[in-house]
Amino acid sequence: MGVPGLPLCTRFRLTGNGQRVLSGTPFYMSTSRLLAAPPTSFAADFAFQELHGSPSASTINQLETMHSQLEQHRTRIAVQHHELLVDGRAILPSPLLLLGIMSGNDARRRLHRCIWARVPATVLTRIHVRFVVGSAQALAAEWQHVPEAMELRVNISEGVRIWKRRPGDAQRKQAFTGTLSTYLKQAAFLRFAATYDAPLVGRADDDVYIAPRMLLAYATVLHHFPHAIYAGVFEWISWREARLEATGFSYGLPQARGRAKAPHRNCSRVPPDAKTDAYNHACIGPFGYAKGPLLMLNQRALNWLTRSPVFTRDLRRCQAMLDGHAATRKGRLDDDINLGFWMARMPELRVMRLRRVVWKDTWRDGADASTLLAAHKMPWALYDAMYNTTTAMWASAAAASVDAVCHADVPPCESCAHARSQRPCILEVSLEAPSVRAIECIQAPKPEMGCPNFQRESHPEAPPPGAPERCVPPFHGPGSIS
Repeated sequence: MGVPGLPLCTRFRLTGNGQRVLSGTPFYMSTSRLLAAPPTSFAADFAFQELHGSPSASTINQLETMHSQLEQHRTRIAVQHHELLVDGRAILPSPLLLLGIMSGNDARRRLHRCIWARVPATVLTRIHVRFVVGSAQALAAEWQHVPEAMELRVNISEGVRIWKRRPGDAQRKQAFTGTLSTYLKQAAFLRFAATYDAPLVGRADDDVYIAPRMLLAYATVLHHFPHAIYAGVFEWISWREARLEATGFSYGLPQARGRAKAPHRNCSRVPPDAKTDAYNHACIGPFGYAKGPLLMLNQRALNWLTRSPVFTRDLRRCQAMLDGHAATRKGRLDDDINLGFWMARMPELRVMRLRRVVWKDTWRDGADASTLLAAHKMPWALYDAMYNTTTAMWASAAAASVDAVCHADVPPCESCAHARSQRPCILEVSLEAPSVRAIECIQAPKPEMGCPNFQRESHPEAPPPGAPERCVPPFHGPGSIS
């Protein structure tokens, strides 16, 4: 509902206790869009935009089209001591975010530990990192928390899978997407995180670079958001719930909808009942799911999830498959897609999109380090250079632009399997740091440059002895560090 006497797009300040307070920044109406007055000083609070009014009938996917609203609703926020200055330097909880990295590879964990060991203590007190690993020996409980090793050890061996092994699988010594190990590790982490004293939770893979200070910036903004949050880069899929099987994938909703209607799928677009664990349809979809390399929830969403009947039902079905008591056709269990299937049921959820310009899914064209939150499959050799670049940017930045928009009265999509009370949002943070420039292999790599590449299922090498400031060996290319 709008507020009487205010324009249809209203700016609110979201306080720590979830109250909405009108911001002091006035708006000026335009025939084409709504503009905020140019700031004369840095905002001391975070202004979140709520868009009211139904979209045109031709717009069927608000989640994918909301980026067109971003530049119209931009807030400039001061940066101080490498952090966003929000709410007059309000004290943030410590920890603010628990980051669980699904990992089955020692070399990858070594690299991530090395990067996070370079992060200042002021960041580490607010972001707690835990590697979620399998245990070769049976544990007395579902998990064993070992904070001094930054590990959450789960009571399942690495590499447990249903489908037929290929030659060489046993030698690769890593976790694979789609295995029962990764599925059960994620489930254990979610249950563990629901008991952890952090208002925000992140789930990540061990082949993604995460910019620590930018992650803290996003967590700072999301902490001021009063609704249940499910955030990430979204793709579209349908789900055969009795089989725990994904089907009909697409990057966009129109194609996913067409595939869901195929006769051999015949998926239902009716949003499932959040209060039941009954198998209502052979296939449900399409729906949007946040990709597993990095996604975020808050405790409000996580507590609903871990208490929902369908969460418990699907874990029972997974265990039955593991024990050979339930059939599976593909033998692959996509944990991030199953998580999206669960979250599509949640009433009042805010489905928060992160664009691929800030959450890079491939490294073909590099990344803008001033906006980078995460880079999936970034070459290992660039980890040191990326960390040094983003650290320098945060040190020199005086301000950051925060673009945050939510629709107040329309669902994420039409003719999809999301609960109708859900609402789409989009969030983007970018640094104003023009004095710092990334090397060419980061900002604009080209094949002829000789920049490092990411090799699938590869492992990072350790730096040479006597190189305490390095996490990986130096590479030789344009702008490389000697």
